[in-house]
Amino acid sequence: MVTHRLTASRLALARECLYWARPDAVQDHPSDNAGARLGSALHEAAHRHPEADLDTIAETWRLTPGETDTLCELYDSWATWWPGYVGDRLERHEVPYAWDTETWTARELPSNGHRDYSACRPSEIPGTVDAILLGRYMAGDEEIIDSLEVLDLKTGFDWISAKGHAQGAGLALAVGRALGFEQVKVTIARVRPEGVETNSVILHGAELDRIAVDIEGYLQRIPTAVPVPGEHCAGCPAAGN
Repeated sequence: MVTHRLTASRLALARECLYWARPDAVQDHPSDNAGARLGSALHEAAHRHPEADLDTIAETWRLTPGETDTLCELYDSWATWWPGYVGDRLERHEVPYAWDTETWTARELPSNGHRDYSACRPSEIPGTVDAILLGRYMAGDEEIIDSLEVLDLKTGFDWISAKGHAQGAGLALAVGRALGFEQVKVTIARVRPEGVETNSVILHGAELDRIAVDIEGYLQRIPTAVPVPGEHCAGCPAAGN
């Protein structure tokens, strides 16, 4: 049974209003628009790199011929930039995690597909990480993992700061605690045809704890939340309410 609709990608909206996260709130404004489909297509292409079939991906996300051309440009830009950015770090793509507000623990979720959070417990807040990068070095015959970066791909025209980015912070909390890191680098990578622009922030243990407190508060307030009108309604999945 669905007990809430709060996910990491909606944490910024949760700061303004929580009514949409109630299980009884009608989801009458789905985010299935051209920009969202193009972004999802690029995320899938990055996940499948270097064997991404762009034509199949474009068909899956119902892209128009013009949008398919843009996807090809964005993918070429990302694929040119990515190997140098990753270096010799370990990488994973499109990985679902969940933060448990009752136990203050995190885990990687089992998943059967894109944004499948069916294994999520009522006390958990799920989210999918675009890319996880793990720094490593060798100490004799032992490989040591010494750094964690959580990276979020953006394809819009607007510049977005990693500092104060609610989704990135929520994912940093879940991934960091699941993997045992008290310091997590959060990076926003803005992919455009002309290149990729990044900006980052490093979150430490006390900051991650504050994020956990905020998320716990959101979840507790969902059952009695009422609509709070404002500019944020433009991105609300239940704006018609």
